Amino acid sequence: MAKELLKIAVSEDAPDNVKLAAIRDALDRAGLSAKTAVDVEVGPSKGFEQVLEAMVTGGSRAESRARRGLTDDDFAPNSDDWTASEILDAQIVDDEEGYSPAPSLGTSTAHEPPRPPQPPDPANGSGLLPFEEALDRLHNTPPPTQQPAPRRRTGH
Repeated sequence: MAKELLKIAVSEDAPDNVKLAAIRDALDRAGLSAKTAVDVEVGPSKGFEQVLEAMVTGGSRAESRARRGLTDDDFAPNSDDWTASEILDAQIVDDEEGYSPAPSLGTSTAHEPPRPPQPPDPANGSGLLPFEEALDRLHNTPPPTQQPAPRRRTGH
């Protein structure tokens, strides 16, 4: 096989690109190949490499606290911390009848004309609404109307 490739490479009748391909194939089969560039850097590592390596090979939480002179007891939750307590009881409430989510911006509300937003009228005069009433108003308020985007004219 190698003899055939070499015959093609030295043949007078073969075009140059075929000769070149034959020479490359013969060299590949002989285990010789083109030079490969390798980039080698010698010297101290860069600062960011040291930081990243320390992050990847860092120790445990206990080791970190020990190096700073802290113990695990320093991070124990306080008895008066309400966020550390477990949830003891919860109640699942079914969806209310008649509840429908607010329409998305992509849906048409042509069957119902948009209503202007109503100013809040809470009984306490603070300008704040109870949570349920605020959600009810949010769900019953249609999204603002948007003008369609102008179409681009193409030169077809």
